Amino acid sequence: MREEVAAFEKKAGEVASLLREKLEDRTVEIFTHADADGISASSLFAMYLYLRGIPFRVKFTRPYGSKEMVELGKSEEERFFVFLDQGSREIPTLERAVTNRGHEVLILDHHPGQPTQDPRLLCLNPHLMGLNGAKEACASTVVYSVVEKMERRLRKEVWLALVGALGDRQELPEGFTGVNALLLRLALEEGVVEKKEGMKLLDREGVPASECLRISVRPYLPGISGNSLASAEIPEKLGIPPSSSLEELGEEGERRLCEALLERLGLGEEMRDVLWGTVYRLKDRSLPNLRKWAVALDASDTYKRPEIGFAANLGDEEAREECLLLLQGYQRRMLENMAWFSRNLPRFEVTPKARYVRVGREVPPSEMGEMLSLALESRLVEGDRPLIGLAESGEDEVKVSGRATFYLTSLGINIGRVMNEAARAVGGEGGGHDVSGAAYIPKDMAESFVREVERCLPQPVLPGGRR
Repeated sequence: MREEVAAFEKKAGEVASLLREKLEDRTVEIFTHADADGISASSLFAMYLYLRGIPFRVKFTRPYGSKEMVELGKSEEERFFVFLDQGSREIPTLERAVTNRGHEVLILDHHPGQPTQDPRLLCLNPHLMGLNGAKEACASTVVYSVVEKMERRLRKEVWLALVGALGDRQELPEGFTGVNALLLRLALEEGVVEKKEGMKLLDREGVPASECLRISVRPYLPGISGNSLASAEIPEKLGIPPSSSLEELGEEGERRLCEALLERLGLGEEMRDVLWGTVYRLKDRSLPNLRKWAVALDASDTYKRPEIGFAANLGDEEAREECLLLLQGYQRRMLENMAWFSRNLPRFEVTPKARYVRVGREVPPSEMGEMLSLALESRLVEGDRPLIGLAESGEDEVKVSGRATFYLTSLGINIGRVMNEAARAVGGEGGGHDVSGAAYIPKDMAESFVREVERCLPQPVLPGGRR
């Protein structure tokens, strides 16, 4: 076991020991991000509280900034706040305005932050052990690493940690690494999850291969996704029966289809890791493949119904069916978003340092970040510079999403840091990982924000840069 992973595991055990005592006779207030990772993290923590009979409330939010933290601290009654998939950036504010007023705080997060010595603030963050929270541990793996040590009955819920990691795109071409790899081994040893080689498309079962290609948004297949003729033509030329699903093709059949897709896309080896890899499934088949389930949870967030994904993770059958219905709508919306991106590609502003996508109200702010990720992943745009999107999220507010490749981060680009510094310079708030981030800024400061981004980004990189 790597030294950093061992240090993380040791710290998780220490946090678990302290947390048992702190949770006694408490009502716990959970604030969590509403994406697949945040939903899975809160599901795991809620499972623990339920098994222990500890009352709790869950609130799905965008990451709280300093203003919201200060408001929480004003409560006269002593409270116990839990921040999942957020909170690390605001530790100084929490110490000054929340724990200093007698409240207790727990942060289980994977975004960059600083250590704390405050006895009223417990924190577990992989960055503090030398791990990269953008690819070696997500919020769900952090939460699981704590609650499983407090309650052994949760051991087999390890699959939720993998769902969070897949939702946050933490599976690299070589597979999971860091804490994620440790938990994958556990999931396989416990007989909870099984894996095999295959195409990494979502709808592997239940629909014909041609329909799987047509509705594919993760990955997005330029010229094929959303195109009924092209998506039907490729399997037909291979002699694949019209009704056969990917699962029914067998590994050899899937490989033939993958090669045909790579040839049609004209991208060769560049797309192979996007299309082909490991497929993860629950051994009891109670859910679709875990990659599809992660996107289904994201869909519940997109439709502003993360509580549906939360209930589905906890085993509610009706919620699971509803979550999969939301996924169908989500796929249609993302196909429309990607079509908009493709049509408008020539209009995007390109500077030596970044590519800017001003969507206005054409794409919902909650869907913009995923659109940017898909555009980079599918090679619709070169990965030679960061991709920055700006969308109106209210009358007076703009949401910004930033994406980069791991190659760019290896050159020193840190999108989360850029989002934070540029947003603060114009009266907003932002943050994130080295490879991705977001900010909320005043609408009338959007162009000033772009200038700040240009100032904060390092010198231009060479064309063609990729992870």
